[in-house]
Amino acid sequence: MLESSTVVWLRSTAREASYRLARFLPESSDAVQPDSPIHILGTVVEASAEATAEVQAYVRACLWFTYRQHFEPIPGTVFTSDAGWGCMMRSGQMILAQALLRLSAGGGGAGASLERREAATVALFADCLAAPYSLHRITLEGQAQGLPVGRWMGPASIAQVLVRLADRAREAAAGEGAAAGDAAAGDAAAGGAAAARCGPGVVLHVAMDGSVYRDEVVAAASGGGGGWRPLLLLVPLRLGLDRLNAEYVPTILGLLRLPQCVGVIGGRPRSSYYFIGSQGEPARGGRGGGGEGGCVRRGFAPLGERLLYLDPHEVQPALRPDDPDVASCHYGRGLRSVRVGDIDPSLAFGFLCGSADEFDELCAGCARVGSSSLSAFSIAEARVLCYERAGSEAEEAEPLSSDDDDDLVVL
Repeated sequence: MLESSTVVWLRSTAREASYRLARFLPESSDAVQPDSPIHILGTVVEASAEATAEVQAYVRACLWFTYRQHFEPIPGTVFTSDAGWGCMMRSGQMILAQALLRLSAGGGGAGASLERREAATVALFADCLAAPYSLHRITLEGQAQGLPVGRWMGPASIAQVLVRLADRAREAAAGEGAAAGDAAAGDAAAGGAAAARCGPGVVLHVAMDGSVYRDEVVAAASGGGGGWRPLLLLVPLRLGLDRLNAEYVPTILGLLRLPQCVGVIGGRPRSSYYFIGSQGEPARGGRGGGGEGGCVRRGFAPLGERLLYLDPHEVQPALRPDDPDVASCHYGRGLRSVRVGDIDPSLAFGFLCGSADEFDELCAGCARVGSSSLSAFSIAEARVLCYERAGSEAEEAEPLSSDDDDDLVVL
């Protein structure tokens, strides 16, 4: 055991040193250029000499989570840093944090200052077991699902883990609020403190296998009691085999520009990023015809469009729960981007729907994107099960969809 712990420590130390040195290297030449409009989390920045500074301001407004070091060991392990293996978990934290920050701005936290809202949100992701969305909680939940601590997660895995953590955080907030009410009837402050420790009452729902079923989303948002609770819909996809299928490039850009989209988690093989924007327009000429100059046809699309991203591959001191260093959660250096065609085909979209109307608008927006490009996923009213008379097992039929085309995700 001692030898194993020593090996883990040596590897972790070497990784931390390499990532600390990386921040001093010159920025790569793949930064966004102000030569065309930039779309970033529902906002369009027109091409101009001031575009880069304006986009930097939007990027800095996002919460940026990175590798951390010198935190308390993850229970049952000797890990005190996630350098080299926690990038997808940090990307998952970022997409959830963006949704929570947006909710706090438009909901009950609208009256609080931006600094207070950011500090409250960041505390939910502190590097300790007490924080509901900490790396500690994520890794232990992954371990319960068969993923050893220290193992890299994929987009689908982190999405499912976050759903379970959100459910527990919401239950904890409800339980603490009820207990506080029993102790001091009419005292809303105690219940509010419990909610602050667990985050806004957001519901997470994962749509697996490239299919979003409206009845399941509505059921998750209502909780069986009617009404609508703010919902973060995560849609893990695999858009290709070994490489991204070029026909999905217009789809990715189109979905990323929907107002409900809070980003995409994905990246390159074994290296995760949090995508928050794009630059460049996809050539369009119909899914089976030629585009400008006849360059777009079935099976081919240009891959020069770029995605803007936040990179978690930097080691910083552990994020403390009592006094979180909010400044360390804002990216303030050169912008980074990657060609869409260079990203890994495994990714997950995040869509925040604060109301039933916003979910309807999201469905309509996805339909518009899918009408001019290859659909990345289907939206159906409900699952349909057909039963074989000769057997006892139910087989899932094709989903009911208003789209006549068989545009399901390529697996």
